[in-house]
Amino acid sequence: MKSLTVHSRKASGSALRGRSPATATHRSAGPSPSESSSHSASESRKQPRDVGAEVTKKLADASDSLLLHMQNKSESKVSSKRMKFEYARFSKELQAHEAHAEREHDARRFIATQSHERAMSEDKTRQLELELRLEEAKYRRLAMEHIGQVDTIGDEAN
Repeated sequence: MKSLTVHSRKASGSALRGRSPATATHRSAGPSPSESSSHSASESRKQPRDVGAEVTKKLADASDSLLLHMQNKSESKVSSKRMKFEYARFSKELQAHEAHAEREHDARRFIATQSHERAMSEDKTRQLELELRLEEAKYRRLAMEHIGQVDTIGDEAN
């Protein structure tokens, strides 16, 4: 926008102020016979120019630049919003993945704990069964010894 202001000031401060582009073109096309020879010599050295066309071109360039800037700004806003939405979506996906992984880990830990407790209870059961057999064997031995003593007492009595 700054360049647009500068260009408009240059155009308004020109020597051809207030003249139409057609008049400006006509004036720069060549000197009239009523002008002095020094003035016609200086104009012949200058390039003929159309101030109206230059101003129009500069205004068109400035407006094109402004439109391009606005389009780039809107594209960057759209891109920024898209990135925010993608970030939110990825964040939610990550949270869901982490929650799922945590639940899966908890389930595996629970299974491992249950498996360990089962193995420990099976070991304890085996140990108790062995102790029971040992006690039964001791009981039978004592019973046999008692029966053997009873038989020996009965044999002695006979």
